[in-house]
Amino acid sequence: MRSHGRLHPAVEWIEGCGENIPLADASADGVVSTLAVCHFSDVPKAMDEMARISSNGSIVIFTFDCNVARLSWQYEYFPFFWDAFDSCPSPNQLAEMLAKATKLETKVATFPLPPDLKDNFAAAAWRAPHRYLDERYRANISSFRKADPGAVAQGVAKLAEELSSGVWKEKYGTVLNRTELDSGYRFIYTCTPNLD
Repeated sequence: MRSHGRLHPAVEWIEGCGENIPLADASADGVVSTLAVCHFSDVPKAMDEMARISSNGSIVIFTFDCNVARLSWQYEYFPFFWDAFDSCPSPNQLAEMLAKATKLETKVATFPLPPDLKDNFAAAAWRAPHRYLDERYRANISSFRKADPGAVAQGVAKLAEELSSGVWKEKYGTVLNRTELDSGYRFIYTCTPNLD
């Protein structure tokens, strides 16, 4: 991801991993983890590291609830989207781990997806199913890159056929009238004391 990042004089890229963050204790004003939990080999250790480097315990984790996600229309065509998350702790389990690491109250908040997301993660095109037919669009989604090419081709073919025939619209067309959709994305965050 660093190779795709834009250089900026106020941004320093640091190589490391969540279980051993190469920063000093209390050296960060806050920590944000975005769809990274599935990449951690030791989630509690990563939580401890986030707590260690945060000067005041301000931590936000953007993650995923597979049980909710499997209710979305994408699951019919691309069930492998969520394979990487199967072994991940649930949002409530993550909140408990974060509370233990920080000794702070934590909360879980739903992030309903708007139809015009700029970051094209797995469920972002929930109201634009034709986008999943575009190979360039899929190339920007790690769930597609990690999946078996045959499974991807099968899902894309089925979606293309059902979009063309109108079957998709019969089954799922009601989502086109929605202004947001809960696809399982969640924020886990600490409730830090008033810093004033």
